[in-house]
Amino acid sequence: MDGALLVDLLVVVTLLTAVLSGWARGLGRTVGALAGAVGGALLALAVVVPWAEERLGPQTSPTLLVVVAGILCVVTGAALGTALGGLLHRALARIRLGWLDAAGGALAGSVITAVIWVLVAALVPVVGSATVTDSVSSSRALAALTRVVPDELQDRTALARALERSQPWLAEVAGSPSQPPSIPAVDVDSAALQSSSASVVRVSGDARACRSVVTGSGFVIAPDRVMTNAHVVAGVDAPVVRAPGELPVTGRVVYVDERQDLAVVATDGLDAPALSLRTGARSGDVAVVAGYPHGVRQLQLEAAQVVGQRSTIVTTDGQSRLRRVLTLASDIQQGNSGGPVLGSDGHVIGVVFAKAVAVDRVAYAVPASVAAPVVERAPGMTEAVPTGSCTAA
Repeated sequence: MDGALLVDLLVVVTLLTAVLSGWARGLGRTVGALAGAVGGALLALAVVVPWAEERLGPQTSPTLLVVVAGILCVVTGAALGTALGGLLHRALARIRLGWLDAAGGALAGSVITAVIWVLVAALVPVVGSATVTDSVSSSRALAALTRVVPDELQDRTALARALERSQPWLAEVAGSPSQPPSIPAVDVDSAALQSSSASVVRVSGDARACRSVVTGSGFVIAPDRVMTNAHVVAGVDAPVVRAPGELPVTGRVVYVDERQDLAVVATDGLDAPALSLRTGARSGDVAVVAGYPHGVRQLQLEAAQVVGQRSTIVTTDGQSRLRRVLTLASDIQQGNSGGPVLGSDGHVIGVVFAKAVAVDRVAYAVPASVAAPVVERAPGMTEAVPTGSCTAA
């Protein structure tokens, strides 16, 4: 059975079960459980995540701690809420309004279950497997629930920051701006940028050594060939690629250059046109960073401006190398790694690989001139190559 269809069936069955259970439990106990669970989740985000960010070292993955503590907070809150809600249940029964209690419980049960499914869909890309991630992402039932649940309930940014600590996407680049640069307004809805957006893909995969799923961005450079960062696919055997509006496809890594942080993924059946590269980006050129920050399902376009292009010393993950770097003014996030920097004409002028360690709104990309030779050879790349290893937690 198709993974997305299985998720659809699970969503429908759990929603029906929630309606029946809510009718039996009543409004008081059902809403009490919801209030307690939400309170527990908020407590986890307000206390557990900041504690993990402050106390754990940069090479320590707090995934297990955050997830277990969060579950305990939610379960405890739900139990307390159910006990308090029982008071309302008994009060309504005494005044012969048990039917109202039951109907309200059925409605509340369906709402609670819908919210839980949406939260699960948001968190799966961070803590699940690549197969599960893309089954959930392709579910039509979850897509429908996502449209009706408020965006505020789907925000997992705080949790994502705590779970994404080990990826080597922060860089120190000699000669970079010492103060946060300003970012000009860019028309991200232009025809050229919207056309190019169809070829910007989400890349995910199981990094078993890190006990996590990595997510990043990429873009189509030839039929069934995708360019991304080497660190995005490090330790990943079978990356999953998904273009906007398309079903996910599983690929294989056929090229890795750790020095330039470039990789090529070969796929079968990826229906998206190749993007063209343009070299010679200059200081002051406006641009857009396209990608999937924090592993979100929807493509995001972030305004950018070229600060400069030069050969300089780049330090990432404790290693320093002389590299050609395109420096940008842009507010990128984890998950943008491997995505294209698009010029106003829709052509690729760089490949995002990192952001500044200490200065906000400074990002770095591999210039198109460095990526171009790889793009030219990409159609002939067919054999899988070793992807290296990620930093074990």
